[in-house]
Amino acid sequence: MESGATYNWTETTGSEDMYNMGKLPYSGALSQVSMTVRLARDFTESTAGPDSLVRLGVRLGSVDWWGDTETLTQEWKRYSKSWDTNPDTSAEWQAASVNAMQMGVFYAGGGQGRVDQLYSVCYVKETPTPTPVP
Repeated sequence: MESGATYNWTETTGSEDMYNMGKLPYSGALSQVSMTVRLARDFTESTAGPDSLVRLGVRLGSVDWWGDTETLTQEWKRYSKSWDTNPDTSAEWQAASVNAMQMGVFYAGGGQGRVDQLYSVCYVKETPTPTPVP
């Protein structure tokens, strides 16, 4: 449900809100991993106040890989980040890496940031089936 009534929030610059991912029912290569987060800034803050800034990212082992800085609005909005390759290895994604990673939000500054949904989509790398030559 997208009511925005239940959410995590912070006003602390440098805070991270990380989530473990569920295990994939697949064990091979992936062509892309993406995440989508539904975020908003505090509804009571003045629009003239400081921007609420966030970055979406993944944690692989003990290393964080953050995307570009996004500026939140007072309206709930979806923000997305995709990776075609594993940023830790620069190679194609493997299901085992996704099963062990965390996804989340880095609060880069400004006013209060709120998150009420985060989900990931993993695209399976298909192996083409050879077409017999007659």
